[in-house]
Amino acid sequence: MKETHLVGKTDVKLDSKTMNRILEVQNLKQDMRDKIFDYIDLVIRDTKTRQAYS
Repeated sequence: MKETHLVGKTDVKLDSKTMNRILEVQNLKQDMRDKIFDYIDLVIRDTKTRQAYS
């Protein structure tokens, strides 16, 4: 599997499918990007909450 690294100070590695998705999101209009990242934030928050209470 090919991995892509983020630019800057990070130890995170992204697979090519994830990186391609991020690049596609970057090509969208700002309002659509905001909605997508709001949804991602919501899912992450809810997942962490479920894990904390299970």
